[in-house]
Amino acid sequence: MNVPSDQILLQKLRESDQDALCTLYLRYAGAVRSFAFKLLKDQSDAEDITQDVFLKVWNAREALPEIEAVRPYLLQMTRNSVFNLLRRRKAKGAYVEFSMRYHPAAEPEKVTAEDLLRAIDGELTELPANQRAAFAMSRYDGKTYDEISSSLGISRKTVQYHISRVLERLRKLLK
Repeated sequence: MNVPSDQILLQKLRESDQDALCTLYLRYAGAVRSFAFKLLKDQSDAEDITQDVFLKVWNAREALPEIEAVRPYLLQMTRNSVFNLLRRRKAKGAYVEFSMRYHPAAEPEKVTAEDLLRAIDGELTELPANQRAAFAMSRYDGKTYDEISSSLGISRKTVQYHISRVLERLRKLLK
């Protein structure tokens, strides 16, 4: 039985050969799954990551770079996918925690971006007028610091200061 090399499989994969993907999957899915499980300690997440990695390989098949060693390449993709998953979970957790602080009666899965915007708007109403105006012009109206400066009759540095203070306050709020 003739077993194709990884390089031949990659070339066939670039030509959209589904059998090449299946062979690569059979060859490396176990290693990818084990590595993901080692990082996540959750079998279901490890399975999801494994599927995600091979789906990414398939979707990028025509633009795949020259890969010397497939296993390390796939494990690097796995590591990146795990870190992305953990970042998304951390961000979602912070968002839910923040939202629950302002809407304690809400169920976490029902908290929406609208709730978050309402909380941010509530925080903005407590700001000094110049800070609020500078921030609104910058973020909502898309004006430049120079445009805000001339509109409010303050220096560009003052505009920068006001906006940085607002952003700092919102960052603290979201922590």
